[in-house]
Amino acid sequence: MAESRSLTLDEIDEIIEQLGGIEAIQEQNKAFKQVVEYFYANERSLIEEHPHKWVAVTTDRVVAVGDSIESVLEEARGKGFSNPNLFVEFLDPDPPMLIL
Repeated sequence: MAESRSLTLDEIDEIIEQLGGIEAIQEQNKAFKQVVEYFYANERSLIEEHPHKWVAVTTDRVVAVGDSIESVLEEARGKGFSNPNLFVEFLDPDPPMLIL
């Protein structure tokens, strides 16, 4: 079993720098939030239009639909879309219910 450890402050600073700095991370989070909001605002209609399919959306439209996550990601990336401006989800009209 792998041993876990906490990151040092220097390691955290290095990761933040590799990601472009605090401002860049905040902008990416803001962009991704807008994409997720679009998906959930349109989830019902997307499920009705594309049941049992994988779908990739951006802030204002569907950019790819397919039978596998791999094909949807490939198509979306081929059109120039990637994270944080892309959200991919399986559209299940009857999702399983969790009883806790």
